[in-house]
Amino acid sequence: MFPQAVERLRQVLFVQPAHPGANVCFGILCGQTGQLPLAAKHLRAGLSSDPNNYEANAWLVSVLRNTGDAVGAEPFALKAVELRPEDPAVHDNLGLTYLAMREPEKALIAFQRLIELAPNIAHGHARLGQTYQALDQFDEACACFRKALKFAPAEEGIRGLLVHVLMTLGRNEEAVEVLQEATRLFPNAASTHLALAQGLFSCELGPQALEPLRRAIRLEPRSALAHGLLGTCLSETGQFAEAVEELEKALAINPSMGSVYHDLVESKSITNEDAALLERMMFQLKNPKLPPPDRMSIHFACGKAFDDLGRYGEAMEQFDRANELCRHVLLGGRPFDREAYAAVADEMIRKYPVSLINDGNPSDMPIFIVGMIRSGTTLIERILASHPDVGAGGEVKFLAGEFDRDHSLGLDTPGAANEIVDEYLTLLAGLSPGKNRVTDKMPSNFRALGPIHALFPNARIIHSMRNPVDTCLSIYTHLFHNPPEFCCDRENIVFGYREYLRQMAHWRKIFPRERFIEVEYEELVADKERVVRDLLAFCDLDWDDRCLRHEKTEGQIRTASRRQARQPVYTSSVHRWKNYEPWLGAFAQLLDLS
Repeated sequence: MFPQAVERLRQVLFVQPAHPGANVCFGILCGQTGQLPLAAKHLRAGLSSDPNNYEANAWLVSVLRNTGDAVGAEPFALKAVELRPEDPAVHDNLGLTYLAMREPEKALIAFQRLIELAPNIAHGHARLGQTYQALDQFDEACACFRKALKFAPAEEGIRGLLVHVLMTLGRNEEAVEVLQEATRLFPNAASTHLALAQGLFSCELGPQALEPLRRAIRLEPRSALAHGLLGTCLSETGQFAEAVEELEKALAINPSMGSVYHDLVESKSITNEDAALLERMMFQLKNPKLPPPDRMSIHFACGKAFDDLGRYGEAMEQFDRANELCRHVLLGGRPFDREAYAAVADEMIRKYPVSLINDGNPSDMPIFIVGMIRSGTTLIERILASHPDVGAGGEVKFLAGEFDRDHSLGLDTPGAANEIVDEYLTLLAGLSPGKNRVTDKMPSNFRALGPIHALFPNARIIHSMRNPVDTCLSIYTHLFHNPPEFCCDRENIVFGYREYLRQMAHWRKIFPRERFIEVEYEELVADKERVVRDLLAFCDLDWDDRCLRHEKTEGQIRTASRRQARQPVYTSSVHRWKNYEPWLGAFAQLLDLS
């Protein structure tokens, strides 16, 4: 019936190109089949003769919005509201258009009217929740998503939105409870157990994700996503042999999963016996339809494989291609704003010209480990977390997120700083219950050390340092799921590194020696016991031999160092840049600092 209708409409339009009804019907059919530019053309033609045609206005809104022209869609959305003001669908369409235009205040009015007209429609409450989320009104967003779930408890997409907002608020326990509720409501649905595992994984609770993943696999053995995530969780908890087995199972089901290839290569050392794996990855790269995120991940994986094999020229070729894709896949193609990045350092240096004497919180629980990414922060955390009095907090995003919103970390607003301090200390205590000291190894906290020291004057700050060229090369050759904005380009990485050096030079001058220490990666691997003794004394911790055997410490490692940090201290990463000397490019600018 469908092809006959299309043909009949074509015949009518051939004879009467301006026929309003035929243009509208043909435009709708084109919209239904994804021919959006053709749909817009015929819908506009129909409206030129009949501007009050509701179907044409409503469909043109959707078509234009889906082609990225939300601004052009607005007048047609308003016209549809004028034609049928009591129809919930028109307010839904208008609200979505305003969201696409990034005008959430206007979208809020549209979705509130939608709910007035249809209070029991789940997606209406969900849309309103998304709008509050866009306005950074997260508590209101949570309330809307919870109400939406009452009307549609099986809607995993809505549950996912609620979980995401709860995690944004740092309410991870609530997020997990929401996911656990789904497993109780739908115990035989593999998707609910998989969603719970994904939530636990996002909350950096990988070990707790293992059981729901195994349940999901029992219910759906052919779930490549479940096998892949199980492999990743096993890898992050140091169970590498089991991880490789699960990752291979995922690839047997879906051989084009780029992230799985990446995790597989990161979970083992590649040798000549892995030639078949390398061939499989190179074969996938020949597929022109391979999505860019998978292509990027496989290029990084191939680069690491060639590096393990000592084929450094081929490795760098893969890393170059991976980073070209990274700019678009992970950074959205946005140019790195060097002026804005440097302005933050300027602000910190200006606002904190001397060492602070302040009445901040007296707690000495936090141990901040900062530095440039890939400088050895994970290794230092593993060493400290081997001490019975220290818990590993990992890369705690809380302060970094607060700093992005307010560079003063609340110090410029009465009462705000105390709220941040209380919430942060509660978060640390929850990450490592029963521990007196908890590490926060978010490397980028080096940008916020002025206000951090003001808030926590008794906290220890450990600056991890590594050879500049080795550090920058390591940044370029690793896949970061949330990369800093200077990643993926050699010149930008060098700029970001120099800004880091500038800011750390300032902190070095003003922080009291009893609260600030610097650890060179090269010294740590060359004379581990001496450096570890200095670290423990600095943190006011008693000596414990277990800190010399950090590789035996259990726990999850989320960073790209997951495998290296579980090995005894090794020297193979020292002066690694020499393997890539012919291909250093802009990194060679830092050789005089090495």
